[in-house]
Amino acid sequence: MARRQKRLYGDYELLTTYDICKLIQVCSEDISRTEHALLLSSLLTGRSIEQLLDPAIDFKRSSPALPLQGHGVFFSSWQLQNQKTLSTISSFTHDSFSQGATLIAIEVTGSLQKLRRLERECQPTEESLQRYLSKINRSYNTRLSLARIRHHFHVWCVQFGISEVVYAAISGKPIGYHAGIYYTRLSNNVLLEKLRQYWQCLYKGTGIEEPSLPEIEAKLFWGSNRVPIDTQVSNFYRDTAKIVGRAKRAPRHLDLLHDYFCAYCLLILMLLTGLRPTNKFFGPITNFDLSTGFVAIKDKGDASRRHVYLPPKGQTQLKQYLDFLEVLSRYLRFREPEQYQVIKAKLSGNADLFTFLGERNSSANNDLQRLRELFVHYYPMPLNWNRHLLRTKLENAKYPPDIIDHFMNHESKLDSSHGQFSSVSRAALINIAHFIEKQTVDELGIPLLANPLKGK
Repeated sequence: MARRQKRLYGDYELLTTYDICKLIQVCSEDISRTEHALLLSSLLTGRSIEQLLDPAIDFKRSSPALPLQGHGVFFSSWQLQNQKTLSTISSFTHDSFSQGATLIAIEVTGSLQKLRRLERECQPTEESLQRYLSKINRSYNTRLSLARIRHHFHVWCVQFGISEVVYAAISGKPIGYHAGIYYTRLSNNVLLEKLRQYWQCLYKGTGIEEPSLPEIEAKLFWGSNRVPIDTQVSNFYRDTAKIVGRAKRAPRHLDLLHDYFCAYCLLILMLLTGLRPTNKFFGPITNFDLSTGFVAIKDKGDASRRHVYLPPKGQTQLKQYLDFLEVLSRYLRFREPEQYQVIKAKLSGNADLFTFLGERNSSANNDLQRLRELFVHYYPMPLNWNRHLLRTKLENAKYPPDIIDHFMNHESKLDSSHGQFSSVSRAALINIAHFIEKQTVDELGIPLLANPLKGK
């Protein structure tokens, strides 16, 4: 099952350079022929014949948003979940299209448009195209098939370390194809550049000039429209730090001070680790290895668990929180025995570390809801905005796809980087943690807070 899911370099199913050269040469002899236009387009975009002929997919030569000078464009809708809530957070996020756009070479644009206007029964079928490929195989001793042609772009992406998210955008995969699609915002120019590199590799040695790609002057983006603007993230943490300061000046309400400081520390750690917002958060203190800086995260509700490195400033904030709990327990021991027992359970590992004391209402039993209540008026974003921000930053930084998928826990069940035979190194996890710390806490000026009960 794992072999069938992955594209392996030694797989016999892969096409050789000779196969590719012959296919391009044959198709380029008469690009107006429908078979040639479809086969070449499938090779250039990684799309199936069914996708190329699907009338539900928008196909146009140009648009006001993408002035492509006659190049054909496929738009694949990537509808995000809970779109109705986005109007309330538009001022906090970047604009982007919830679509993936694929360029079609201008040489085949006319032929494809003509094909899509034909009646369904008059269009070529996969069976007729496979028979045509069989003739080419007999004439040139090639190993061409529709599946191998369609998969060649995926093979190239794996070989050159291009993420599944970029591959999915260009080849028109649905949003469910890979978990990272939902969280990533990338420039359309990034997609154009990857296509340009791919086409150059395809046409090298064929004696035929590769199709040209235009430059897009406008800064257009596709994918997640829940990536917050950096300045908004910075303002959010600074504003919430002030709220903790105000709670500090109300010594009679220690439960409220606990909740605000707990929430702030939690939000720092969520930002640095990519934790999913769940009602369990990080679990008990035993999931933190304070001697090495690693933390075990289990936020999918199943047996899946990943280990990530908590960078130095995250460790500092965690230690301040633990020190706060120690001091708070002394305050509460005789004044609030029940709350004292909750704090002691946290410190001993018998209860989850990041839970709230609440205001003695029903929400106190739901820590995720309590976190929303504390800061919803200051930052009306979905609580998983941290994952949108981190995945986008890591993609733009061109980290190896397997490291990004491990860190975000975006792997399928057949991947083994969380198991005993993991190939993800300790150094790689530390490196990515330092990068995230620099991109967030350092560059956004996010303050770390000291124990508000220090010295008391």
